[in-house]
Amino acid sequence: MSLVAGQGGFPGGAPQRARRDRLDSLTGVDHILTTERLVLRPVTAHDRAVLLAHWTLPDVCRFLFDGAALSAAEVTKTIEESVRDFAAGGYGIWLIQEDSRAGLVGTAGLRPLAEIGLEIFYSLAPVRGATGTPRRPPGP
Repeated sequence: MSLVAGQGGFPGGAPQRARRDRLDSLTGVDHILTTERLVLRPVTAHDRAVLLAHWTLPDVCRFLFDGAALSAAEVTKTIEESVRDFAAGGYGIWLIQEDSRAGLVGTAGLRPLAEIGLEIFYSLAPVRGATGTPRRPPGP
């Protein structure tokens, strides 16, 4: 059974109205997320160099963008799209940083893909201990 607006006990298109009302309510949302250890904030043009360095690391880019490193122009375009998506829909790409330290932990977010809808997107910076061996990434 499929649910179509105006049928199935939702006269007048109530499911579509409810979805639109939820999206409209996001306009006043602060898009900065904080936990005890992490701060997630929307990416901005000021993050271009950091993102370019992060997304072109071999240990990062092999899992993203079909394994190809992004160019500076593609990073700029991705940031611009994320800014536009936050303004229009309340979602985009967040930069993840540890609250107590400078430095990038990674990125996370949602990106619209024309052929499939929203894609869950994330990347984590390679984490190395003092000996150069991998260590557990920071948790929430």
